[in-house]
Amino acid sequence: MSEIKQSAETGKYYVEFDEVPTLLFISTEGYGNTDILYIDGEIQLKTHDFEIRSNVEKPTEYTLNAFAVKI
Repeated sequence: MSEIKQSAETGKYYVEFDEVPTLLFISTEGYGNTDILYIDGEIQLKTHDFEIRSNVEKPTEYTLNAFAVKI
């Protein structure tokens, strides 16, 4: 289980997990400029387009497009 917490010392927010999430998408402003995608704990830097499909009682699926160049 995870939840959003706030540090009493710094005031910064963080999410604490019991284990590494399979898929974690973070959007801090909602416009795509600062979106971050993690798959199995690894940041996906080459990703430029993805779609997440999640339904109750069905496995979460995603489609991922990434650049085939070194960044």
